Amino acid sequence: MDAAPPADPFQLDFKVDAIAKIDDLALLAMQTYNLGDYGHWFLCFRQGCKGFHVRLFAVETHYSQLHAWQLRCRWHLEPEYHLASIMFGLDSALECLLYAMNAFGYGAHPAEFVDITTDKGLRSIAPWMILGSSSRAPHPAFEKYYPGVIAIWRHHRDIIEEIQRQHDVSKHRSSTYRGGRSRNDPPVGFYAALGLSDDDPNRFDFAPMAEIILDPDPKRPASAPRANVKYEDLQTLEGLCHDFCTLIEQTCLAWLSDVRHMVTLKHDALLARYTVVGRASVPLFADAECQERITGIQGVRVDWGHAGYPPEIGRIVAACAAIAYREGDVLPIQGEYDYARSIGPAWYRDPDNGQAVQAWSSSAVLVSPPLPPGLKNTHVPPK
Repeated sequence: MDAAPPADPFQLDFKVDAIAKIDDLALLAMQTYNLGDYGHWFLCFRQGCKGFHVRLFAVETHYSQLHAWQLRCRWHLEPEYHLASIMFGLDSALECLLYAMNAFGYGAHPAEFVDITTDKGLRSIAPWMILGSSSRAPHPAFEKYYPGVIAIWRHHRDIIEEIQRQHDVSKHRSSTYRGGRSRNDPPVGFYAALGLSDDDPNRFDFAPMAEIILDPDPKRPASAPRANVKYEDLQTLEGLCHDFCTLIEQTCLAWLSDVRHMVTLKHDALLARYTVVGRASVPLFADAECQERITGIQGVRVDWGHAGYPPEIGRIVAACAAIAYREGDVLPIQGEYDYARSIGPAWYRDPDNGQAVQAWSSSAVLVSPPLPPGLKNTHVPPK
């Protein structure tokens, strides 16, 4: 069911609360005891979501500025500036959302979704994956795992295609602003504050837009005749944007439902984490040839794991040489570091193969002693 008419036609309200729930599920899914983070899919997912949110914010901002009463004279090309920026945001928001959808899908079913570890795969991520095109069917993985999203996008295909058509012209060819009408409902005292009367002929230089009419055929050559379209059948920017709000809200809800069916987890809650000493007393050197020994500190490999699972290999950190560390010692989750004891570049020899490895370019020194025997440091990290 489509949304009711907006309470304020000059403001946009994108309802995307479902994205936060999808993010919670993705964070849980990427843990090593669930799907893991193969191909760094979780980072790709979050980058896509961030891009999506920022594009929507840009659309909201430009839309508000286009329609808001402001105590200044309007530049006659200002509607084109906002129109082009809005079209970019609308189109890019969909593509960022697709990128995030594919990344999550790749994390759950890497053999079926587009490979996010290759340039070729990333370049192929586009709306055709959901809507198909004249030469391609929708991507099989999207049809299989995102049926709710596909149904929503097909229902709103005309909105998506109009956005793509308008943005394609404003991005590659020319201006797309063709006209519209200004607002005639100024706040009380608005023109007086500018030194104008309410019937001053220059008052329209200060009025924001009430409506922008979109060219029904923006790609036609300038020499071609205009389409004979009735005024009431013309698409407006305002109508398109509010329809887009509906599309976004329904897409987010459908995606949430789809991912809940797509993902199977071993654990449906975050497990407590712990950290332990994996190796102790690793000699550190100030040179890549490992000839100049650094005194006063030792290398300690801090491993980490989750309750019920063995630890995973961590990294070598600089630790105070005066503190005795042994393999298997439990460490505080939030270790204390002495930032006044800054250590420059350091190397160590890998205990397994003897190869020189750079540990860091600069580091503070760990000064947290191991926890007493029998004391656990398990901790459930915040989302």
